Amino acid sequence: MPVQIRLAQSLQVFQKPYHVTLPVACSSYLSVFVQGEVAPNWKAVLEVQPRVHAEGMSRLVLRPQVQVALGDGWSVGGGYGAIAQYSDEGVAWEHRIFEQGANETQFASFKWSNRSRLEQRFLPDADQVSLRWRQQTKATVPLAEEIGRAHV
Repeated sequence: MPVQIRLAQSLQVFQKPYHVTLPVACSSYLSVFVQGEVAPNWKAVLEVQPRVHAEGMSRLVLRPQVQVALGDGWSVGGGYGAIAQYSDEGVAWEHRIFEQGANETQFASFKWSNRSRLEQRFLPDADQVSLRWRQQTKATVPLAEEIGRAHV
């Protein structure tokens, strides 16, 4: 079974909701993806995402999933997410089950990707399940063949 390991780095600069003054908060995280084909058109993916703020580690995301390719760039899948939130009081765990559909289209100079995900969130202090719909749109542009690809 061929296994692919991908690294993706993200730097986010954001302001807290309803605040219009500085300073803004910054966070950075490195995503590590390990994936491999488990059957024809089926792959298993493990995503590990430590998130770091100026104060230190704030969150750790562990997200295993399975995906099946449907053809013409379309795929569907689902998985589980375990999210550790670190604070002065300790660690609080959120659990998520999710289903998703995705499409990738290759153009001459870049790849365009869309993903829709429905999450069932089991929050640490909630007495019921919370639902969240997430949408991701991404363009992947090659920087150079020797370097790899950049996501914007």
